[in-house]
Amino acid sequence: MLRKPITAGFSLVELLISVLLIATLYAVVLGPSAGQVKARQFAACAENLRKIHLALGIYANEHNSAYPSAPGATSSEQPLSLLVPKCTTDTSVFTCPATGRAPLRQGQAFSGRRISYAYVSGLSRNDPPGTPLACDTRTGDNHKKSGGNVLFIDGHVEQVAPKPPHDLALPAHAVWLESKQ
Repeated sequence: MLRKPITAGFSLVELLISVLLIATLYAVVLGPSAGQVKARQFAACAENLRKIHLALGIYANEHNSAYPSAPGATSSEQPLSLLVPKCTTDTSVFTCPATGRAPLRQGQAFSGRRISYAYVSGLSRNDPPGTPLACDTRTGDNHKKSGGNVLFIDGHVEQVAPKPPHDLALPAHAVWLESKQ
C-alpha cells in the first residue's frame, strides 16, 4: 500500500483565507482611526492658527492695531516673518501638521522659507470681526480634500469645506497672500 507523502505547511486556499482574515481585522481595527487622525490634525492646525492670532495681537498692540504688512509682499511668509522673534519664538505653529513637513527652526525669521498658511495683508483690529485673517493655504491644500481652517480677526477658527479662500469676503484694502509654492 502506497502512502501519500505528508507535506508540512498551508495549502493555497488556507493561505488566502489567512491573508483575507488578517486584512479584514486590520481594516476593522485601524479603519476608523484614520478619521481620528484627520480630526487630530484639524484640531492641531486650529490650535496653530490660534497661537498665530496671539502673536498677531502682540504685534497689533505695538503697531496702532495694525497687523503685519510688507509692502510689495508676494507671499504670506514676508509679513508673518515680522512676528519672529519679537512676538513669538515658536515657529512650529507656522507649519500645519497635516502637511507632514518638518517644523521651522525655532526663533529664526522665515521669510526665505515656506510656511503652511495664507495670510490677509492690510488688516487691522478695526476691521469687522468676521473678516478672515489667515487660513490653510488655499483652504484645503494642507488637508487635501477635507477642507481647511480659517482664522478670523476676532480670534475664532472655523473649519470650512474645500473652496478657495478668495470666496471669503475681504475689505477692499486687504489682499490674500498665499504661502510659497
